[in-house]
Amino acid sequence: MKKIIDLGLLKFKTMLLIGFLVLGTTMAFAADLDVTNLVAGGTSGAVNSSSAFTSGANSTVNGNIIAKTAITLGASSRVIGNITAGTAFTSGDGAVVTGNVTTGTAFTSGANSVVTGNVYAAGDVTLGANSHVMGLVQSGTGVITYGDGATVGGVSRSSSGCTNTTTLVAGGSSGSICSSAAFTSGANSTVNGSVSAQAAVTLGANSRVVGNVYAGADYTSGANSVVTGNVNVVGDITLGANSRIVGTVHSGSGVITYGAGATVGGVN
Repeated sequence: MKKIIDLGLLKFKTMLLIGFLVLGTTMAFAADLDVTNLVAGGTSGAVNSSSAFTSGANSTVNGNIIAKTAITLGASSRVIGNITAGTAFTSGDGAVVTGNVTTGTAFTSGANSVVTGNVYAAGDVTLGANSHVMGLVQSGTGVITYGDGATVGGVSRSSSGCTNTTTLVAGGSSGSICSSAAFTSGANSTVNGSVSAQAAVTLGANSRVVGNVYAGADYTSGANSVVTGNVNVVGDITLGANSRIVGTVHSGSGVITYGAGATVGGVN
């Protein structure tokens, strides 16, 4: 009788072990799905698509999304992770991405959408009305279009909130700048807001920008200049002696030159 009980126990343990192995294998495959669609209202784990990926409205992806081509998120959908699209990325109205977005071509966000991290797009960037990117935004083409009320890093670049100008005189002051060309500020000048220029940005000695700086080409700061936010440029960054950037810096070319005593709050 004891031998029979032992054999039964051994059989039970064997079946239990097989069950755990099957469950573990199933979970491993489920953690990284090669799928192209997530239905409206559906939920999934991480996605690694060998082609494109589209999520329906009100869906949730609990993990990263990687797709060989385009990624499209439905309205009010949510992604708790990073997104990497081989080509374009498009989000519907009210979509939320808790992470970074990297695209091989264009980035387009819907109205009232949110990205809590950074956006790195090889192509143009188009931000929907009242959409928010809490981190940095970089466009490989230098083209960033802001819908009304759209913000990056907490700073609005809507068409009604900035001045399209190329020069601020020495000792002068202004609100936010959104230049369709380059921008140069004179010595001892102050921009009470952010600076966004489609070409180079040059700040004079002892100048101050109370906000972020985006340049479609190079960024150069004069001695003792201060930027209280982040600096994100397509080209090179050159920091003057004892100049300071309170936030992070990102150079699309990877070239950042520090003058004597220059400081940055973080280097991206």
